[in-house]
Amino acid sequence: MTRARGTRPSRETYFPRIRELYRRHRGITRALSCAYEEAASVCLYAAFTPPTEFAVWARHAVALRLLRWRAPTDRQQRTWANESDRITAAAYGVALAAVEAELGLVTIGRTRTLTGADYYVTRPGDDDFLESAYRLEVSGTASSEPRRINERLRQKIRQVAHPRDPSLACVVSFGALKVLIHEA
Repeated sequence: MTRARGTRPSRETYFPRIRELYRRHRGITRALSCAYEEAASVCLYAAFTPPTEFAVWARHAVALRLLRWRAPTDRQQRTWANESDRITAAAYGVALAAVEAELGLVTIGRTRTLTGADYYVTRPGDDDFLESAYRLEVSGTASSEPRRINERLRQKIRQVAHPRDPSLACVVSFGALKVLIHEA
Protein backbone atom coordinates (compact mmCIF):
# COMPACT_ATOMS: atom_id res chain seq x y z
CA MET A 1 0.00 0.00 0.00
CA THR A 2 1.61 3.25 -1.06
CA ARG A 3 0.64 6.60 0.37
CA ALA A 4 2.05 10.07 0.59
CA ARG A 5 4.53 10.67 3.38
CA GLY A 6 2.84 11.82 6.55
CA THR A 7 -0.65 10.67 5.54
CA ARG A 8 -2.58 8.02 7.38
CA PRO A 9 -4.45 5.16 5.75
CA SER A 10 -8.20 5.62 5.67
CA ARG A 11 -10.37 3.67 8.07
CA GLU A 12 -11.65 1.59 5.14
CA THR A 13 -8.19 0.15 4.47
CA TYR A 14 -8.10 -1.61 7.84
CA PHE A 15 -9.61 -4.93 8.79
CA PRO A 16 -12.12 -4.67 11.60
CA ARG A 17 -10.22 -5.12 14.87
CA ILE A 18 -10.12 -8.82 15.68
CA ARG A 19 -10.41 -8.25 19.43
CA GLU A 20 -13.67 -6.35 18.81
CA LEU A 21 -15.34 -8.84 16.48
CA TYR A 22 -17.65 -10.00 19.28
CA ARG A 23 -19.39 -6.61 19.17
CA ARG A 24 -20.88 -7.38 15.74
CA HIS A 25 -20.49 -11.16 15.48
CA ARG A 26 -23.04 -12.82 17.75
CA GLY A 27 -21.41 -16.21 17.15
CA ILE A 28 -18.26 -15.46 19.13
CA THR A 29 -17.53 -14.10 22.58
CA ARG A 30 -15.28 -11.30 23.72
CA ALA A 31 -12.80 -13.83 25.14
CA LEU A 32 -12.62 -15.68 21.84
CA SER A 33 -12.10 -12.44 19.92
CA CYS A 34 -9.18 -11.59 22.20
CA ALA A 35 -7.74 -15.11 21.85
CA TYR A 36 -7.95 -14.91 18.05
CA GLU A 37 -6.11 -11.59 18.08
CA GLU A 38 -3.43 -12.96 20.41
CA ALA A 39 -2.88 -15.95 18.12
CA ALA A 40 -2.63 -13.68 15.07
CA SER A 41 -0.09 -11.45 16.80
CA VAL A 42 2.10 -14.44 17.63
CA CYS A 43 1.83 -15.72 14.03
CA LEU A 44 2.96 -12.38 12.65
CA TYR A 45 5.49 -11.30 15.29
CA ALA A 46 8.55 -13.20 14.06
CA ALA A 47 8.57 -11.65 10.59
CA PHE A 48 6.38 -8.52 10.53
CA THR A 49 5.58 -5.31 12.36
CA PRO A 50 2.12 -3.88 13.00
CA PRO A 51 0.05 -2.95 11.17
CA THR A 52 0.57 -5.67 8.58
CA GLU A 53 -0.85 -5.52 5.06
CA PHE A 54 -2.76 -8.49 3.64
CA ALA A 55 -4.04 -8.95 0.09
CA VAL A 56 -7.66 -10.11 0.33
CA TRP A 57 -9.07 -11.90 -2.72
CA ALA A 58 -12.88 -12.04 -2.81
CA ARG A 59 -15.45 -11.93 -5.60
CA HIS A 60 -12.78 -11.71 -8.34
CA ALA A 61 -11.22 -8.59 -6.82
CA VAL A 62 -8.32 -7.89 -4.51
CA ALA A 63 -8.28 -5.41 -1.67
CA LEU A 64 -5.32 -4.43 0.47
CA ARG A 65 -6.18 -4.38 4.16
CA LEU A 66 -4.08 -3.51 7.17
CA LEU A 67 -4.33 -5.76 10.21
CA ARG A 68 -3.85 -4.02 13.55
CA TRP A 69 -2.11 -6.05 16.23
CA ARG A 70 0.26 -5.58 19.13
CA ALA A 71 3.59 -7.30 19.71
CA PRO A 72 2.82 -10.31 21.89
CA THR A 73 4.20 -10.67 25.39
CA ASP A 74 6.50 -13.53 26.32
CA ARG A 75 3.56 -15.17 28.10
CA GLN A 76 1.37 -14.93 24.99
CA GLN A 77 4.12 -16.44 22.87
CA ARG A 78 4.44 -19.36 25.30
CA THR A 79 0.66 -19.76 25.41
CA TRP A 80 0.48 -20.01 21.60
CA ALA A 81 3.62 -22.14 21.13
CA ASN A 82 1.62 -24.95 19.49
CA GLU A 83 1.84 -23.97 15.82
CA SER A 84 -1.25 -25.87 14.70
CA ASP A 85 -3.51 -24.34 17.37
CA ARG A 86 -1.98 -20.89 16.84
CA ILE A 87 -2.48 -20.88 13.07
CA THR A 88 -6.03 -22.24 13.33
CA ALA A 89 -7.11 -19.62 15.90
CA ALA A 90 -5.36 -16.81 14.06
CA ALA A 91 -6.95 -17.86 10.77
CA TYR A 92 -10.42 -17.80 12.35
CA GLY A 93 -9.89 -14.22 13.52
CA VAL A 94 -8.44 -12.94 10.25
CA ALA A 95 -11.04 -14.80 8.17
CA LEU A 96 -13.98 -13.42 10.16
CA ALA A 97 -12.56 -9.90 9.88
CA ALA A 98 -12.03 -10.38 6.11
CA VAL A 99 -15.50 -11.79 5.50
CA GLU A 100 -16.97 -8.82 7.37
CA ALA A 101 -14.84 -6.25 5.53
CA GLU A 102 -15.20 -7.68 2.03
CA LEU A 103 -18.63 -9.36 2.04
CA GLY A 104 -20.47 -7.60 4.86
CA LEU A 105 -21.09 -10.89 6.70
CA VAL A 106 -20.86 -11.64 10.41
CA THR A 107 -20.88 -14.93 12.29
CA ILE A 108 -24.00 -16.05 14.10
CA GLY A 109 -22.60 -19.32 15.43
CA ARG A 110 -20.29 -22.28 15.11
CA THR A 111 -21.34 -25.24 13.04
CA ARG A 112 -21.65 -28.67 14.56
CA THR A 113 -18.92 -31.28 14.17
CA LEU A 114 -18.73 -33.05 10.78
CA THR A 115 -20.69 -30.41 8.87
CA GLY A 116 -17.69 -29.59 6.66
CA ALA A 117 -17.57 -25.98 7.85
CA ASP A 118 -16.57 -23.92 10.89
CA TYR A 119 -19.04 -21.04 11.20
CA TYR A 120 -22.38 -19.77 9.97
CA VAL A 121 -22.17 -16.22 8.61
CA THR A 122 -24.92 -13.92 7.41
CA ARG A 123 -25.81 -10.24 7.00
CA PRO A 124 -25.93 -8.29 10.28
CA GLY A 125 -29.40 -8.48 11.85
CA ASP A 126 -30.49 -11.51 9.83
CA ASP A 127 -31.49 -14.06 12.47
CA ASP A 128 -32.96 -16.75 10.22
CA PHE A 129 -29.66 -18.45 9.48
CA LEU A 130 -31.27 -21.59 8.08
CA GLU A 131 -32.59 -19.56 5.17
CA SER A 132 -29.85 -17.04 4.55
CA ALA A 133 -26.59 -18.08 6.21
CA TYR A 134 -23.45 -19.18 4.47
CA ARG A 135 -21.42 -22.04 5.86
CA LEU A 136 -17.85 -20.75 6.25
CA GLU A 137 -14.87 -23.12 6.21
CA VAL A 138 -11.58 -21.58 7.35
CA SER A 139 -8.03 -22.84 6.99
CA GLY A 140 -4.75 -21.22 7.93
CA THR A 141 -1.24 -21.85 6.74
CA ALA A 142 2.25 -20.54 7.41
CA SER A 143 3.23 -21.35 3.82
CA SER A 144 4.10 -18.60 1.35
CA GLU A 145 4.13 -20.94 -1.66
CA PRO A 146 1.29 -20.03 -4.08
CA ARG A 147 0.88 -23.63 -5.22
CA ARG A 148 0.33 -24.88 -1.66
CA ILE A 149 -2.02 -22.02 -0.78
CA ASN A 150 -4.14 -22.54 -3.91
CA GLU A 151 -4.27 -26.31 -3.35
CA ARG A 152 -5.46 -25.72 0.22
CA LEU A 153 -8.21 -23.45 -1.13
CA ARG A 154 -9.28 -26.12 -3.66
CA GLN A 155 -9.45 -28.70 -0.84
CA LYS A 156 -11.60 -26.39 1.26
CA ILE A 157 -13.91 -25.61 -1.66
CA ARG A 158 -14.49 -29.35 -2.17
CA GLN A 159 -15.02 -29.84 1.56
CA VAL A 160 -17.64 -27.13 1.94
CA ALA A 161 -19.45 -27.52 -1.40
CA HIS A 162 -23.09 -28.49 -0.99
CA PRO A 163 -25.74 -28.16 -3.70
CA ARG A 164 -28.40 -26.60 -1.43
CA ASP A 165 -26.36 -24.58 1.07
CA PRO A 166 -24.50 -21.40 0.19
CA SER A 167 -20.92 -21.80 1.34
CA LEU A 168 -17.64 -19.95 1.58
CA ALA A 169 -14.12 -21.33 1.74
CA CYS A 170 -11.39 -19.11 3.17
CA VAL A 171 -7.65 -19.69 3.37
CA VAL A 172 -5.43 -17.33 5.36
CA SER A 173 -1.71 -17.44 4.55
CA PHE A 174 0.47 -15.90 7.23
CA GLY A 175 3.54 -16.57 5.07
CA ALA A 176 2.28 -14.78 1.96
CA LEU A 177 -0.01 -12.34 3.82
CA LYS A 178 -3.00 -13.36 1.70
CA VAL A 179 -6.63 -14.12 2.41
CA LEU A 180 -8.46 -16.06 -0.29
CA ILE A 181 -12.27 -16.18 -0.07
CA HIS A 182 -14.23 -18.31 -2.51
CA GLU A 183 -18.00 -18.69 -2.75
CA ALA A 184 -18.78 -22.36 -3.31
